[in-house]
Amino acid sequence: MLWLVFSVTDNLPLFTIHIKLGKMCMEVIRLKRTNIVLDEKVVEKAKKITGLRTQREVVDFALRELVRRNDVKGNILRLKGKIHWEGNLKEMRTGRVKT
Repeated sequence: MLWLVFSVTDNLPLFTIHIKLGKMCMEVIRLKRTNIVLDEKVVEKAKKITGLRTQREVVDFALRELVRRNDVKGNILRLKGKIHWEGNLKEMRTGRVKT
């Protein structure tokens, strides 16, 4: 699989071209510029934790992670009432250290 990513100008969307098994498709990823005020200490800590190098990468990562976690939560909640579980929670909780 070959991935080509390019942008003609800063004002146009970013294009990603996928070539797979001789078939070609194009995906348009729309980007938006914005100015935001960030807590520098939090950004630096996030860069150290994630290994990301720029503020843009940190903000992009944080937004994608927020959306991913929300999707996971929704998928888990959709399972409510659909899984049969057997066990004794009271017994499982014995021996736990209370905080």
